[in-house]
Amino acid sequence: MKKKILIEDEPEETRLAVLEDNRLAQLYIERQAHAPVVGNVYKVRVTNIVPAIQAAFVDIGAGKNGFLYAKEACAGNTPRNTGIDRLVKPGEEIIVQIVKEAIGSKGPRVSRQISLAGRFIVYLPADNHIGVSRRIPGKAESQRLRKILANIKPQSGGLIARTAAIGASETDLSFDCQNLLRRWSHIESQAKERPAPVLLHTELPLISRIVRDLFTEEVSELLVNSPEEYERILGTLELANSRLQDRVRLYTRKEPLFKSYGLEEEIEKALRPRVNLKSGGSIVIEKTESLVTVDVNSGKYISRKNTEETALRTNLEAAAEVARQLRLRDVGGIIVIDFIDMEKAENRKKVLAAFKKAVEGDRAKTKVLNISEFGVIEMTRERVRESLEKIFYEDCPFCDGCGVLLSKDTLRINISRQIRHLALSNRTADLTVAVPPRLSAIFGENNEGIKLLEEKYKRAINVVVDADLHPERFKVICAAHKEKKREELQCTR
Repeated sequence: MKKKILIEDEPEETRLAVLEDNRLAQLYIERQAHAPVVGNVYKVRVTNIVPAIQAAFVDIGAGKNGFLYAKEACAGNTPRNTGIDRLVKPGEEIIVQIVKEAIGSKGPRVSRQISLAGRFIVYLPADNHIGVSRRIPGKAESQRLRKILANIKPQSGGLIARTAAIGASETDLSFDCQNLLRRWSHIESQAKERPAPVLLHTELPLISRIVRDLFTEEVSELLVNSPEEYERILGTLELANSRLQDRVRLYTRKEPLFKSYGLEEEIEKALRPRVNLKSGGSIVIEKTESLVTVDVNSGKYISRKNTEETALRTNLEAAAEVARQLRLRDVGGIIVIDFIDMEKAENRKKVLAAFKKAVEGDRAKTKVLNISEFGVIEMTRERVRESLEKIFYEDCPFCDGCGVLLSKDTLRINISRQIRHLALSNRTADLTVAVPPRLSAIFGENNEGIKLLEEKYKRAINVVVDADLHPERFKVICAAHKEKKREELQCTR
């Protein structure tokens, strides 16, 4: 598989795309106004403990309180089933790392199990074991790396070899380890000197993180449009991995980088619920409050043989595309995928195997359950940051995020009902109806419905268009001539 990284750095936003076989596979966006906090290390104060959910809330000094689960409050050899009230106390000051961004109404999730990532290794101050990334192929390479880690391991703390460590020398890994130890020493000294809550360590910006985490031997080219970032990347690689410097290119054409590679259209497609498949089928991705559903449709594709063949081929194509879309959109939580029904158990197994293989390249933690006899796969995908949808969109102020508005016909009937109510309770006063612009055509001049109501209740009914009204709101106002009172009724959802 050919991999390529494209970086488009602009004043207010940095976008980074990972292409696999010239198809957009991952998209990272970092905006100046909303810098991510995952990886940041804080000294915090425990505000309160909730034993019922085995968690504690901590003050990180800005925005919402952090959320600390008992299993992530354990450090060192402390048993993972230890109760939260035995791990932390209200008012206690502790060092934590943010492991998940604040999402919706939930504050950021934090952990006492700190991990500091370098180019080749990860240093775990509160642990003591040696590990090797599961993505490193071959038993011989894993054993070689374990032996090196055992040689360079400090007295306190654990080490994990990252995928980028494949082929790296002991000198490379030792240099990386010493940098991480100095970083941790600085964090500890800052924690002793400064009171909580305080930020002790900031994770690297997006471009530096991607160069550290994703720019490996698998990547054939890295294109960046910024001369400053180009020089910075080369400087980083000079120390970390000079072999990759020749693969870094400065993009100098006038046409924007993402546009020249057709990525603007791909990003737009990734924000739509429907994704068309080459076979003529499609997948539809929809988010609900509790989970994300993915529906696979055969569409216009019909096999000449039989419906079972149609279902199998469409499902196999959809399996790869669903996995790609989950990564691209950064969808997290519980996901239910409804593939096309297949009668043969062996075909269902083929689809499950294809889907599991497709999600192997996902850097987020995933768990895929077996496919049901109805062709449904349930899975979970780690949610670390906001999804692509949350980055680009905000809830509609008119429909409050539900995606629909009350129909014009429903509002017309509701207005007539309110007119009848006020007309019967105030027998002499005229009525004024204020409607939003979308209803102006229904309640315009010479409206037959209003004329019939005027004749029935023997009074004038004036209709005005109020541009400030919510599209679902209206007002029916009754002005009593003698008492000068106003009574208003309006639609509320």
